[in-house]
Amino acid sequence: MPRASLLRASFRGRDNRWHSKSFSTMTKESNIRNKLDLVRSLALGIGTAGALGSLALTLQAGRHNDSVILDLLFSAWVLSPFIILIILCVLSRRWPSRARLSLYIFMMGIPVVSLLFYGRLLSFSEARPAYVFLMIPLLSWIIILPSYLFLRR
Repeated sequence: MPRASLLRASFRGRDNRWHSKSFSTMTKESNIRNKLDLVRSLALGIGTAGALGSLALTLQAGRHNDSVILDLLFSAWVLSPFIILIILCVLSRRWPSRARLSLYIFMMGIPVVSLLFYGRLLSFSEARPAYVFLMIPLLSWIIILPSYLFLRR
């Protein structure tokens, strides 16, 4: 059976008439879902690139450090906001569209801002590199946790 016939058959009411309003609503929802999936893919890509860039800048900043454990701890701390954002992205499939869109905006904003600070394009006044690599993940967590609690309502 052709696809159009299947669509028409699925929208027949009790009196066997075509309901264009239902089709219009379904088309709008499908378009919104497709656009949201595109934004989700973009957010995951930017989040992954941000995580990899942040890890590279963390390791580059700590290249003169002899402690492997300290490098691992800094790397885990710097990656933690990105990991939780990716986990939230996976868990958000059943969230309302607006909540998902807000999450995706965070997923695109936090990596960009983090990379700007880690790359020293933005900085706290005369801050040492370790300060930046400690504070940016902390500030990210301060933004992520209340936002998650608000979005889940």
